[in-house]
Amino acid sequence: MKATPTPGVPLSEEQSYLKFAGTLLMILGAMQSFLSLAGISVVVFDSSIHFFGAIGIFDISELSTAGWVPRMLIGYILAQVFVGWAIGCLTMRAGYHCLHAKSWHFVYWVMMLNWFCFPAGTTVGLLLWRDLRRESVQELFEHS
Repeated sequence: MKATPTPGVPLSEEQSYLKFAGTLLMILGAMQSFLSLAGISVVVFDSSIHFFGAIGIFDISELSTAGWVPRMLIGYILAQVFVGWAIGCLTMRAGYHCLHAKSWHFVYWVMMLNWFCFPAGTTVGLLLWRDLRRESVQELFEHS
């Protein structure tokens, strides 16, 4: 069974789900890429950004006096900003693969990678996780 529809034949439940999942992944990936690139431009053009009132984003001396929670949060935020565009591109590619029912393993691993992109990636990843593991959905994918 292929995910691409035949003209005049209604989509099965699994085909409709893959169309929904692929579209959702494409939207999420575009959002992640845009927000990451916007964040990078803000950081590049305004290095005086402060977290928690006093900790400068690039001021190592202030960061070393902060507690471990602020340091972890700053590290997480910087990772989301500077790596988010790549995760967004992978997510858009996974959406394309989902729409064309190719490479189930790639879609599954990118979906799991999105669990670390709180809050939108986590939400979408958990929504897709259950249904992508169904055998009827897996049968639609070409094993590559």
